Amino acid sequence: MRQKKSVTCAILAGGASRRFGENKLALEFCGKSFLQHIVATLTAVSENIIVAGENCENLNVAPYLCFCDRFALHASIVGIHTALCHAPTEAVLVVAGDLPLLKVELLQLLISRFFSTKSDAVVPVVNNYMEPLVAVYARKNRAVIEENIYQRKLKIADFIGRINTSVLSEKEVRAVDPELQSFLNINTPHDYRKLLDKFSTADKA
Repeated sequence: MRQKKSVTCAILAGGASRRFGENKLALEFCGKSFLQHIVATLTAVSENIIVAGENCENLNVAPYLCFCDRFALHASIVGIHTALCHAPTEAVLVVAGDLPLLKVELLQLLISRFFSTKSDAVVPVVNNYMEPLVAVYARKNRAVIEENIYQRKLKIADFIGRINTSVLSEKEVRAVDPELQSFLNINTPHDYRKLLDKFSTADKA
């Protein structure tokens, strides 16, 4: 219970997707919105849930607080900065708003690793790539991110390279999420149709 109070979960809303044309938090999947799916998972690991993103005044995320990005730049690092600036705890679990299949066990592992290693961040690696939008960051990193934003270094990898980052290996990730469903993000309408078709087929099997 104490650990749930020591972590803030931040959902990155991101505004209207260029490739999707609308905010994905409201998309429906298995009778619930993406937001509802993500929140249901996050409540298992934290009592503090916030939303960060562009044009948040246009988002219906009640009863959760939504904080608008300070920098008018279409970049995920800006959303992470917003989350760290408004989180009430030092540990901040950041997740993208288009991940309806997040696994509680993966989030628990990330949080546990963050506290045990006292790192500045814990980021999973899948297919030899870091997955920085399902990761835990220390709130103190907001100053480093802000420096990078002012320098227009907007790649999250540039920021991660400047801090003490612990990596969660793919083997460790697959131990709790064998099919890597936590990282199945929806970038395009085609991705969304594939998701709906996959689970519609599974329901009929």
